[in-house]
Amino acid sequence: MELNTGRSVIRGTLVDETARTLVVRTDDGSLRRLPKDQLVEVVVEVGRGLRLKTEGRKLVGLPAERLKRSMQYGWVRSV
Repeated sequence: MELNTGRSVIRGTLVDETARTLVVRTDDGSLRRLPKDQLVEVVVEVGRGLRLKTEGRKLVGLPAERLKRSMQYGWVRSV
């Protein structure tokens, strides 16, 4: 996972999610809690070189609630 805050890029593994934040274990082992609405870009590797990206503000809300509006996500394939 790669998170662009506009000031820096944070790489790591998603370990937890709330309605408004993502918790990521960075490559150096530290935990970072980041507000979703302040993330400029979120890039997720889903396997075999396939990467998806979206804006952080589109992820705000509970994961179960996002399923209801999944067609509005705006995920695009990233090369």
